[in-house]
Amino acid sequence: MREDHLTFQRAFGRVAVLDAEIYKLLVEIRHVLKPLSLLDDPSIAKRVKEEIADGSQVNTATAAV
Repeated sequence: MREDHLTFQRAFGRVAVLDAEIYKLLVEIRHVLKPLSLLDDPSIAKRVKEEIADGSQVNTATAAV
């Protein structure tokens, strides 16, 4: 379970690096300007899950090299 949480956090960080709006939202939440519950938005969860899937494909390809 902890590994799933870490995987999600890493993928969320990658999404935030690639998307300025997500990064801005994350900064606002960390500075308590906006509620943490905004991260529960289904569109954000979908993007993070897609990033996890993309990351696992990259890891598999790297392991094959």
